[in-house]
Amino acid sequence: MKIYDTVQAMAEAAAQKAAGELRGCIADKDWATFVAATGKSQVRFLEALTREPGVDWSKATMYHVDKYIGLPESHPASFRQYLERATK
Repeated sequence: MKIYDTVQAMAEAAAQKAAGELRGCIADKDWATFVAATGKSQVRFLEALTREPGVDWSKATMYHVDKYIGLPESHPASFRQYLERATK
């Protein structure tokens, strides 16, 4: 088990590990598919993940687990809203 001094340090370490797995899958299979959790706790991880070098995002598909059934897109906790803002 690893304990990090800050949430940001933990997010960056997790992003580095995930990016390594994605790069490896893309190198081996020319494609990567992965699942990411939703929620405010994942924002720093996803931001750090998208900054990781060498991940060919055109060869990756992400599914996200959205546990808020029926939550309108306009709600601040909407992950769909977050994804749309993050990709603009």
